[in-house]
Amino acid sequence: DGGWLNRPPKYPFLRHTLIYSRPEAYYFAIVSNFALRASWTYKLSPHLRHNSGTILLVTALEITRRFQWSLFRVEKAYLQITHLP
Repeated sequence: DGGWLNRPPKYPFLRHTLIYSRPEAYYFAIVSNFALRASWTYKLSPHLRHNSGTILLVTALEITRRFQWSLFRVEKAYLQITHLP
């Protein structure tokens, strides 16, 4: 729970306290996370495993997605430790 069920936030689907100043960054992260997760499922197709270039690209995209979300996990942990809403 990111605290978004308690009261209506200033920005829909986001928590009340945002560390990063631009809410567009959060919306971009939400959309790109969905797209990058979908691209990762492409890697699961057995007929594509012989194409090393595609596998390398999809793996790099997955690493980028995980790094992106690590920033938001750190932000959430910081907000929980400091008890900010």
